[in-house]
Amino acid sequence: MAEATINGGMPPQLPTGQSAAANGAAGNGLPMAGGAQNPGQLSGTVTGVSGGLAQFKDWADGLLKQPAVRRALPAIAILIVLLIAAMSFQFSQTTPYRPIMPGMTENDKQAALEALKAADFKPKIDTSSGQITVPEGRYHEARIFLAGQGIPKEAQPIGMDSLKDKSSMTTSQFMEQVQYNTAIEQELARSIMQISTIKAARVHLALPKQSVFVRERATPKASVVVTPHSGRGVTTPQVKAIVHLVSSSVPYLAPNNVSVVDDQGNLMTDENPVDATMGLTIAQMQHKQRTEESYRNRVTELLAPVVGEAAVKAEVNLTLDYTTVETTTEDFDNKDKGVKPRSEALTTERKYKIDPEGIPGAMSNSHHNKVQDAGSVKLAIIAPDGRDGMIEHARDCAALGVPFIFDPGQGLPMFSGEELKQFIEMATYVAVNDYEAELLTERTGLSLAEIAERVSALVVTRGEQGAEIFTAETRYDIPVVKTDKVIDPTGCGDAFRAGMLFGLTRGMDWMTIGRLASLMGAIKIESQGGQNHAPTVEDIEARFEQEFGYRFV
Repeated sequence: MAEATINGGMPPQLPTGQSAAANGAAGNGLPMAGGAQNPGQLSGTVTGVSGGLAQFKDWADGLLKQPAVRRALPAIAILIVLLIAAMSFQFSQTTPYRPIMPGMTENDKQAALEALKAADFKPKIDTSSGQITVPEGRYHEARIFLAGQGIPKEAQPIGMDSLKDKSSMTTSQFMEQVQYNTAIEQELARSIMQISTIKAARVHLALPKQSVFVRERATPKASVVVTPHSGRGVTTPQVKAIVHLVSSSVPYLAPNNVSVVDDQGNLMTDENPVDATMGLTIAQMQHKQRTEESYRNRVTELLAPVVGEAAVKAEVNLTLDYTTVETTTEDFDNKDKGVKPRSEALTTERKYKIDPEGIPGAMSNSHHNKVQDAGSVKLAIIAPDGRDGMIEHARDCAALGVPFIFDPGQGLPMFSGEELKQFIEMATYVAVNDYEAELLTERTGLSLAEIAERVSALVVTRGEQGAEIFTAETRYDIPVVKTDKVIDPTGCGDAFRAGMLFGLTRGMDWMTIGRLASLMGAIKIESQGGQNHAPTVEDIEARFEQEFGYRFV
């Protein structure tokens, strides 16, 4: 019989009664299990067990009293506590789950759940989002499995529907804006694909962050890529419809900032310069091309049976006359004796150029005056005048190298955006008031900063708020000069520009030019009438020094 000792301690001994009872049972050949037991034998067994427990208790008490064991008890207790904590943490840990395919429809969710259960992926449904989740360790395996089963069968939500399940407190404002822009692009693409000839479409929006100031508003732009059905094309009216659909769906988006491109890389919104040079409209050019194609096919059909299709090569170029003739005829019946003409009028009208319009006068004929006839000109100002006169005088100054101020004033609405851009490109300076500045940026699509980059300086007067002078590098805020009395504001703008011209011709800096111009406007407002004020140079110098603390000469 093997014995074990710990630190010299004796192993527990079986009580005598238990040992005897065991030996007696073995010696008498009595069965150890089953059958009836001897009452004396049972009593001996109980006595032996209780004696053994008492002996084990004595052994344990003796063991715990040993110094080495008592010193090790804290470490043993800590080890047991850590072991229990680790086992509890292990049993409390749950397997992490991950949503497998967010955005599936309800029908696809049902099919996916049944397929995953059948394949023993142990799927669960997230009660907060309603999404199907699987153990993270089998996430990719589950996606591959569902793809093999052809799930999902329906397209996932796009456009505004895709935003329903994407709300989160941790989503940044930038990501929310990106998701919103993507949804708008998808919605526009879905609307464009409703056109019968279009198979697929993609929309790209460039939406800059808008400023609270109208004059600094950025211009959004859009691009559309369309793929027509095989054998079909996108007509010009459909392209125009797409342009207006997109521009009407995005705030501040002008139709001329929308580009449409087909799947072959052709720009469908580009104006054809060949058509404009030939003087034909797009409809007339299309009619010409269809007619040429018809004649070419008829020539081929006539000659191919005779010489062979491979030997026929036909090209047709038509010159069509789109001149219209209008004829008016009146017929009268003279007492049932037949139709007799009473009068006849034949009118033929051919118009190749728009006739001059407007009221005859000095402004309507100002374009006949040439800048070169004025002699040596150092500085000019293009102010409100006849439309043709302003254009011709600006071109003359640009051709002669004469710097000039473009001051359109009340004549600004006469010009288109492209014409205003040409004025800006030719001008050295631009001077407008706040209303004209807003109209100028709206028509040209250029911001004030972009206009200032194209000229030496941009001057914007703002009435009681003074004026602003923009150069490519600096912006100068010109204060308004206080007046003792306000009698007549008529002509203040002209007086302001007179101060500008004086300062420019004498090479002053922009801050001094702006202050002198502001002072001239204040002097004018104190007088009745547009040209009744007559201050001397000494008066102007003295008041300038009084207002700004230095002399401009």
